[in-house]
Amino acid sequence: MSERHVHFAADAYPPTPSPTYSYSSLPSPGGPFTPPSLGFSRSPRAYAPLPGIPIKLNPALGCSQSPLLNYNVSFPPSTITPNIPSLPAGVLAEPATHPPVGRLEIICPLLPWRITITPSGKPGSCVTVADVLTGIYTKLRLSVTDGEFHSLPTRDAQRIVNDTYRRRCSRNRDPRAIQLEESKGVKRVDFLAERTQFMGLSATPGGPDVWELSLS
Repeated sequence: MSERHVHFAADAYPPTPSPTYSYSSLPSPGGPFTPPSLGFSRSPRAYAPLPGIPIKLNPALGCSQSPLLNYNVSFPPSTITPNIPSLPAGVLAEPATHPPVGRLEIICPLLPWRITITPSGKPGSCVTVADVLTGIYTKLRLSVTDGEFHSLPTRDAQRIVNDTYRRRCSRNRDPRAIQLEESKGVKRVDFLAERTQFMGLSATPGGPDVWELSLS
């Protein structure tokens, strides 16, 4: 059986996806793992968190020893595959939380930076599952400054990051591609060393819009 991949086409994600989970109403994917085309207008304030309203994470992003999505964050989101055959094809287009929100922050014990996630759609849209996964990848591809690299606590930590950077660049088979990637220097993803497998997000004491990224 061929492996199904998630396709992140530019027009595959609605500017304003459905604000509720509806797994039972979505068809099981028989082909490419691609979200449907959905959308309707929302006001810019429609997805502001309301005081006292608990925020629940979409199960596709939930932290688990067996996450619903198989994703190595050092690779593009197009490499994501579902870990269960019944996962709906439209899961990436669903809101990342319920009720939907217009902004999320992600922290990770392995990183000194916070990752801010905002909607990829027009103003007034909410953060989707795809926004979270794409945002993680995009922010991890940012280059590390000399000061950030030397802020690592030990020389051994610097060596581990540098070795990770070399291995990442060498994944390219084309010598010119390797040279080009090396010229871009160390990236934030290199701070993760070998812990790049997405295990999900979990709630934090920081509030309903701050979630912790777990990796293995």
